[in-house]
This record gives sequence, C-alpha cells and structure tokens, in this order.
Amino acid sequence: MSQKTKKSRKQNEHSTMTDLAAETGLSKMTISRVFTGSVNVRKSTKEKVMAAAKKLGYEYNALAGNFASGRSRLIGVAVDVSNLMGSRYFAHLFKGAHGYLEDAGYRSVIFDTGSEEFADGRRLSRLIDQRRVEGMLAFAPPSNQAEFISSFSKAATSILVIGGRATNGQVPWVDLDNYHAMELLVNHLAKLGHQKIGFIEGPEQIVDATERSNAFHTIRQQLKLPWHNDWLQSGEFSYGAGREAAHRILSLSNPPTAIIAANDYSALGACEAVRAYGMLPGKEISIAGIDGHEIAAEAEPAITTVTQPLEQMGEHAAMVLLKQIEKQDMSPDEATTIFKGKLIARPSTGPAPK
Repeated sequence: MSQKTKKSRKQNEHSTMTDLAAETGLSKMTISRVFTGSVNVRKSTKEKVMAAAKKLGYEYNALAGNFASGRSRLIGVAVDVSNLMGSRYFAHLFKGAHGYLEDAGYRSVIFDTGSEEFADGRRLSRLIDQRRVEGMLAFAPPSNQAEFISSFSKAATSILVIGGRATNGQVPWVDLDNYHAMELLVNHLAKLGHQKIGFIEGPEQIVDATERSNAFHTIRQQLKLPWHNDWLQSGEFSYGAGREAAHRILSLSNPPTAIIAANDYSALGACEAVRAYGMLPGKEISIAGIDGHEIAAEAEPAITTVTQPLEQMGEHAAMVLLKQIEKQDMSPDEATTIFKGKLIARPSTGPAPK
C-alpha cells in the first residue's frame, strides 16, 4: 500500500466538522443542523453535506452533539401499550411517527397511559423531566383530556394529539375526518336502497367514537331516514360487544336492513351475530365498519369499511411536533390537520332486501 493511500485513510479516520465545512463551503452551524435532523434544511444542502461526509469518512457523534447543544432529542409517545401491541390502528400511527422522528435525528420513548404513572400527575411530570423529553405525541387521548394533556404540558415543551381532537384550542392535533367517513358509509348504503340503518357506537369516553356517533345521527336526519331508538346499541369498539349489540338489534320485531359499526372490530362481531341468526352479511342484512383494519379484508365475507392513511397521519404528526419544537411558523391547516378516509366497498354490504 502506498504512503499516499495510508495518509489519505488516516486523514479520513480523523475528519472533523471543520474539514467538512471546508469541503462543502458551508458553515459548521448549517452542517450541524443537517446531522441533527432539522426540518428547516434544504434537500440539496443535506445531499451535499452527506456526500462530502461519505467522501471524507466523517461520522457524526449524535450523543456528543446532543450533549454539547444541551438537548436530549427525545420525543415522548403517550399511548396505552396494550393498544400499541394489539391494535393495527396504533401500530401504524406509531410506525409513521417513529420513522419520521428517526430520520430527523430524534428518538422516541414510550409513556404507557395504561400504567399507574397516569394516576399521579406529579409523578408523571417528574418522569418526563428526568428523561428530558422535548416534546410529546399523545395517542388517542380520552374525552376528558384536559387533565390528561395538562400532565404533559407542565413538563414537555411541546405536545400534539394524534388520533383525537384537542378541545382546549391550544394544542395541535391530527385525526381522521370522522364526519366524512360516516358520510361515505351512510351514502353508500342509501345508494344500495337501505333506508333503515342501525348503528353500533363506540365508548363515549373516546373522542373518535363520539364524533362518529354524532355524525351518523346528523347525516341520517339530513337524509330523513326512518329511526327507532332501539337501532342504536353500544359496541365498545370490541368484537364481543359488537356481536352482542348486533344480537340485540336483530332480535327486534322491526330490525334495520343495514348496520354501521363505529369500528371494524365491532363490525366483525356484528357479522358473527348475523350468521348466528342464519343470515348472510351482505344478503339479508348489510354490515359496515370504519378504520380499514386487516380483519375487515380477511373476514368472510369481507367487510365494507373506510380506511385511514395511518402511517401518513403519524408522519405528519411528527413533522408538526418538530416544527413546534424548533419554533417554526405553522399554518392553521398544519396545526389542526384532518385526513380524509377512503370507502372500500366489499361483499358485507349489498342491495336492501325487497
């Protein structure tokens, strides 16, 4: 091996940010912003820096950089871990958010909203302080969210609600357009000739469940559809409760010809109840849900649903949170973002019986 090659490799092994600045003609501050994942850096600048780093063999020490800047670059994720492990909805939201944060040079730490820590706001605040969390993503907080959010707001510099609505008007949020989703389902069934449509609602403490229920009643009233109070039953967003709710509806002397469930798990349970009555979903009675869960596609028959762009929602939530942290200007549309779902019509819905 030549002396020139040895010298070159030795230089590469000890390349510094100063060398990188000389190679690119950029300031060390700009280069640092590239490596710390600042969202306010041009793509061309990032590509230029990364190409030069590869050429010089430069490797950024993230731990040292964070220590020097006095920042942790940690983002808290407030979510019920049991939901994160067992629900496609939460898993895909988290995947989108986590991927964006990782690409931007941040790490995420989970705060289990199902744990005892959430029974003591002071303990929770201390825990957030100890971990030096710079911001918080709150996944699907309950309807009584004021206390829930204040626990974080006292300690975290920035907070964003995802999969729900922030009702205090000060916290940004990202969620599905629940009214639009319900409008898609009711109109789909109405076009199939259904006038008598029942509804299996979700838990009243969940914001999305409340919004979907309110939207259903508003839309059916606008369409002047007939209604009986017994056509409304609680399904608690679960398979078992959805099955029992559908059983109560089907046992009525004048049952509806279609049922919308507030989520896909309840819809799956409703389909099981229909089969238990010796009927076939999509033939004698139609069933539909919301969320676009894999179980809806894999069911027999496959269940009509409204899908959510979950990973895209997670990515957008992370982007907005980082803008908050870096004190960048945001438009009102970014601060409160509603994503529209897409109707997926499947065999569980068919023409109304004659």
